Amino acid sequence: MIWDFPVGQSRVRMLLENSIKRHRLAHAYLFHGPKGTGKDAMAVFLTLTLNCKSGKTGGCGECSSCLQILQLNYPHVHWIVPAPTRPRGMDETDYLKTIRESVLNWIDNPHMEVVFPSEMNTLPVISIDQIRTLKKEMVLRIQEGLTRVIILSRADRMTDSAANSLLKILEEPPERTVLILTSHQPGLLLETIVSRCQKIRFHLLPEKDIYTALKDRWNVEDGRARLLARMAGGSMQRALQLNNEAFLTQRQEAVRFFETALLGSEMDRIELTEKFTQGGEKTQVQEMLYLLIIWLRDLGHWRRGSCQLIMNIDHEDILTRWSRQWSGNKTDESVVHVERAIDLIEKNVYLPLVLMTLSGQLKAGFGC
Repeated sequence: MIWDFPVGQSRVRMLLENSIKRHRLAHAYLFHGPKGTGKDAMAVFLTLTLNCKSGKTGGCGECSSCLQILQLNYPHVHWIVPAPTRPRGMDETDYLKTIRESVLNWIDNPHMEVVFPSEMNTLPVISIDQIRTLKKEMVLRIQEGLTRVIILSRADRMTDSAANSLLKILEEPPERTVLILTSHQPGLLLETIVSRCQKIRFHLLPEKDIYTALKDRWNVEDGRARLLARMAGGSMQRALQLNNEAFLTQRQEAVRFFETALLGSEMDRIELTEKFTQGGEKTQVQEMLYLLIIWLRDLGHWRRGSCQLIMNIDHEDILTRWSRQWSGNKTDESVVHVERAIDLIEKNVYLPLVLMTLSGQLKAGFGC
């Protein structure tokens, strides 16, 4: 039911709908704001609205235009996402097929990020070749009454050459064409690109919107939906990432990593690091670290007496124990260290080095 997207963001949706009604759409938009707040989902929503043959807001999901758009077959809609480089031993045909399959899976649920197979493990970027291909496709004439839409997800991942090439399109925008750039790090974009876009900010989602979506769209059991909505921190993406069988295990692993960092010996930290990095699955380590951030913030709330803000509401015993064991108030500083570690992992920095460095930072921060 793709036309039900996105979750929340009624202000943004109303703004875009009014712009369509008044024939005042901008030629380029920059959807920006925190991760997981529906920027890509809103881009899909706008694309379907502009091209649905039934004229239905958000698309009907059934007409030939909607179906072609959602199957990446519509000639006037162009999807550009950051992609890893082609692995050695994979031919070009298989590489392009794999990219296409990954993007198709993403469009089914654009509240998530594009996921590529583990063998495609380089940092995904938007390359100059992708922009060159786009320019060739834009030469094709567009039928009267239709709107060409170009979506650049995670536009901040453009290489310098790709960004400069895109800038030329923005400087001379084609007729009946709307470009939609999405980013949770707009500061990484060229200022000359940002200045040519209408900026629309996406805010964190209310907990009740996430809870309702989990229950109604993803059929999550009520108690679990309440817990996930609270732990999501305003991000639909975070809620969906946590909604898996490994969630409870990963939450306990975050506790184990923190306690080992502060109380364990050097050998304990090395052994635990080896355990976390054995499979080479950086995504799982990142998930564990995201949950550690929630634990650390909860510890800060617990110490300040802001119990209504605690997310791990079913484990106040752990927060009580930690508060008694460590009197230092370095939770905010520690959160920054964990966030930096997550970013380094995303950039493919050597995983054991990241975790060992983080362990040392946590230990020093809490005076152990």
